[in-house]
Amino acid sequence: MIDFTAKAGGFSRAFGEMDAPGGQGWQIISIRGENRYTEERGGCCVSKVAARSAVKTAVQMAHRLKPGTRLEILNFKKDRWVHVARGSAGMLEVTEAGFFQNVWRVPDEEAPAILKEVIPREFPRSHELRFTVKNLVK
Repeated sequence: MIDFTAKAGGFSRAFGEMDAPGGQGWQIISIRGENRYTEERGGCCVSKVAARSAVKTAVQMAHRLKPGTRLEILNFKKDRWVHVARGSAGMLEVTEAGFFQNVWRVPDEEAPAILKEVIPREFPRSHELRFTVKNLVK
């Protein structure tokens, strides 16, 4: 279960929860009891997640995305990434760019299997991944 406890404004907007008060800069959030530093940037929130828990975190975050939002998973150099975008209710678009370039449009039930395959393939030597939730609709 994802627990957004301390002023995670970007995640709050993306998941449709109540906006947290507060300004700019670095904030601490808690995901499954682990504290992580995040940086809020104009409607999105950046979080660094350990690679060993990236698949589980990505599945949980993708499940909670609202239509018109996208979860971006990037490596440290930002040259490889996986995007999970929610189009209509019940459908996700998973885009892989890095070692392989693929796009899947699947229902919610099939997305975890794709993420379990794609994340280890795209980030085999990464220890920390950058998670970003962005609004696609301005």
